[in-house]
Amino acid sequence: MQTRTINKHLLFTYGTLMKDMMNHKRLDGATYLFDATTVDKFAMVANFIPYIIHPDQANKDLPLSHIHGEVYEITEPHLFQIDEFEGHPVLYKRVVTQIVSEKTLGSIPAFIYISAKKCDGTCVKDGKFKSYLQMRKNYSQYEMRKRK
Repeated sequence: MQTRTINKHLLFTYGTLMKDMMNHKRLDGATYLFDATTVDKFAMVANFIPYIIHPDQANKDLPLSHIHGEVYEITEPHLFQIDEFEGHPVLYKRVVTQIVSEKTLGSIPAFIYISAKKCDGTCVKDGKFKSYLQMRKNYSQYEMRKRK
């Protein structure tokens, strides 16, 4: 009998897919591994949801920063579901980037979704989506409702 191998990938999340956020349930079945930061710097803007923009595509006035987020191990079929949710490749493009963490020895590759289109919004200088939410004082709108 043949055993089918399920490919697993690392997914770096930085927005509404993170823990305690409204779309985290879409990662049900994925395994949280650790918090991490991108090695490369990107521009981050948010207009209720975050967009990161590759430096080559970013407006020159936007500051670049390392993006902070969470890393999950995810199966290939689950990754394709996230592609659909993120609107890959029309709204966001899934690309590989290098990430670092206290849990890794050096940098490792992970998938990340970057904006596939021009987008406007509030500049998030520190690369942390939750900073934007706290600044806007709308954090509770995005938090996942705690089950009693």
